[in-house]
Amino acid sequence: MSTISKRLSLGFVASSMLALATIVPVQAGIEGNIGATSNYYWRGMSQTADEASVSGGLDYSADSGFYLGTWVANIDFGDAATYELDLYGGYAGEMSGISYDIGYISYMYPDGDDLDFAEIYLSLGFGPASITYYDQIEDSDASYDKETSYVSLDLEFPVDDEISIGLHYGMNDITNADQTTAEQDDFSVTVSKGDFSIGFMGSNDIGEDDTKAVISYGISF
Repeated sequence: MSTISKRLSLGFVASSMLALATIVPVQAGIEGNIGATSNYYWRGMSQTADEASVSGGLDYSADSGFYLGTWVANIDFGDAATYELDLYGGYAGEMSGISYDIGYISYMYPDGDDLDFAEIYLSLGFGPASITYYDQIEDSDASYDKETSYVSLDLEFPVDDEISIGLHYGMNDITNADQTTAEQDDFSVTVSKGDFSIGFMGSNDIGEDDTKAVISYGISF
């Protein structure tokens, strides 16, 4: 993504709309984005009860490497929450052929109940590969007593000037207050052409026989 990816991540949405994947501003200025996906799929979990989602965002990046942005999309958790609003900022650059990105993102659900949370992240990339680590540092639910982190491994290979293939593997690690742990893995294969993408993804939480196919479209301006 040109800046943050919960936009071309909406996990995968993410690859064509925010895997938050790597956020690397390519030039200074203000950029907007809009997108639509058949399923807002994020870290192995649908955020829309397997229904469609539309999104939009606005980003500002400076020549120094600092950036700020916001992104919004409709959701469906089966409760009062109807949309997600993200605010984020960070610093990205490149040194000796290695790209880096460090930042903070706040996930907010204005009409939800105790759903807001925030993460810090660090991403490193070299060639077609990148690795990103997310650590949850805030949660609006006072009863929340878990430590959560997420690691994303991503590869992107161009086939020609228009088509590319993306591979993703993510691991969500949860440590409960009693020090018991739980892990959830997710994976995806995405083929993108121009502004369109189709992805095939799954998670050990939903079973191998329930792999999702997701179609997305996204543009920047």
